[in-house]
Amino acid sequence: MKNLLLISLSALTIFSASAASLKTVSPANGTVVPTLTDPQKSFVTMPLDERREKFRDKDYRKSVLALPAEKVDGKERKSWWPKTTRLEWDGPDGAEYTVKVCEAATGKLAYEATLKDKFTYIDNLKIATGYKWTVAAGGETVSSTFKTEDVVPRIIRFPGVPNVRDLGGYIGLNGKRVKQGMIYRSAAMNDHPKQTFYTKKELFDLGRQAEWEAAQTNKNKRIVKDTKRGKTRSSQSTRDEMLKYLGFKTDIDLRNNWETSCMTNSPLGSGVNWVHASFAAYGGIHNKGVQKKFKQIFKLMLEEENYPFIVHCYAGQDRTGTLTYVLLALLGVNDDNLSLDWEATGFWNRGHHFNHKGFYDNIPKSFIKHGKGATALERAENFVRKAGFTDEDIAKFRKLMLEP
Repeated sequence: MKNLLLISLSALTIFSASAASLKTVSPANGTVVPTLTDPQKSFVTMPLDERREKFRDKDYRKSVLALPAEKVDGKERKSWWPKTTRLEWDGPDGAEYTVKVCEAATGKLAYEATLKDKFTYIDNLKIATGYKWTVAAGGETVSSTFKTEDVVPRIIRFPGVPNVRDLGGYIGLNGKRVKQGMIYRSAAMNDHPKQTFYTKKELFDLGRQAEWEAAQTNKNKRIVKDTKRGKTRSSQSTRDEMLKYLGFKTDIDLRNNWETSCMTNSPLGSGVNWVHASFAAYGGIHNKGVQKKFKQIFKLMLEEENYPFIVHCYAGQDRTGTLTYVLLALLGVNDDNLSLDWEATGFWNRGHHFNHKGFYDNIPKSFIKHGKGATALERAENFVRKAGFTDEDIAKFRKLMLEP
């Protein structure tokens, strides 16, 4: 009996020592971690004039902005992904660890996993935000905290879908920050539709010679046989993860009717409301038909239950960039950051021809030409009023989108 007691006490001592060895290692408690890679951070912190110069520099675009940004366990990450944060801890070998990361202020879950490793990686953290993370094993739980840097923009890693980021994080009216996790922008979540075409023989065999002959006078010279919905760009597990942590409720699709052929729902799944609102880029936003589409979109954005949104066209740069310019200007984001929000596409689009003079500058120019007001804020307000909204509607949007 005495020996059994000694064995039990010895086992308890070993277990206690093992449990006591559970501890967080990195990041150290209270550390401020970056959410942008070094090349990304170097670019976004430049003055606007310098960014414009770099943006049209072919060598800079290829050698700095558009190359893999970092390696994680020997694997290259994409240049348009954010910098990852590695969480590391120490504990008993062979144990099963449960890791959770939550926003410190709200308790909102940002990541969770159960694994055998003593480390993991986490992406898509909000900027300027405190986090608490815990590791549990063998009945013991340890915790630590860290905070993210206050450097915009908030870039999102969405494997399969490029050019994803949050409109939140910028400073708007009265020094209030635009809320993160409310409106995201991205490239399309599925490819262009796949079409097959009749051959000349097939049409002649069907007795449709006249159609073939008529088609030869057209630029395309082909007759569509079948159209299938474009292939979804991400895996189901990725989509599940995005929905779990980012919580998309409304998918605003700005593509045209051909680009959305055969689509009736969002690639994210039936639980996300898919809204097709064909849009235009740059000066085209002032066309009456496009203003009606803006009205359709903005009306949805006045209802809290529709958030979070993900807004996209095909590349997520022109039509999407034009719409987000209006939304951010309406929230009081300054000219420097209005430009920066558009420029962040450069982490993905490596073509130096895609620059301010040929593209972005057409947005503010078109608002100066077609609208009233001395600033981007005033011109955005007048554009929204022209679309049929009131000052009360604008105030409601700002209340939804700006931190208290």
